[in-house]
Amino acid sequence: AELLDLLWGHRAPDTTCRVAIELLRQGVPVARLAEGIGLSQSALTRRFHTAVGMTPKHYQRLLRLERAIGAATDGAAEWAAVAARCGYSDQAHLVHEFRGFTGLTPKQWRRSARGDGFHIGVDADFLQESQLIAVQD
Repeated sequence: AELLDLLWGHRAPDTTCRVAIELLRQGVPVARLAEGIGLSQSALTRRFHTAVGMTPKHYQRLLRLERAIGAATDGAAEWAAVAARCGYSDQAHLVHEFRGFTGLTPKQWRRSARGDGFHIGVDADFLQESQLIAVQD
């Protein structure tokens, strides 16, 4: 909801798009959603894109990635199991989507989320000066 609030700014989407968002969150396929709302898929896609800034399919992919990240936050879950549980065809599909949206592989993301990856390089002179200051104190 916060992401969509940022995308919408001060204008709220119409009722059709609000309903579409709720149904997409429930996992309703885009084709069935369009049929249920009484629009063609292309008309729904145009309307949704105008209101939200992305297509309904793109929004569904983000929701699925959000579920995968939620399922993997404990760090114990295997990525293949997360992929299967969240509706990816396989682990490679999850990795491809993950990298596409975040720029990181799931393994890189997990390391950065735990704080034990992506370290900042420290200049050796700075490190020696820091140790001298600590010794002098």
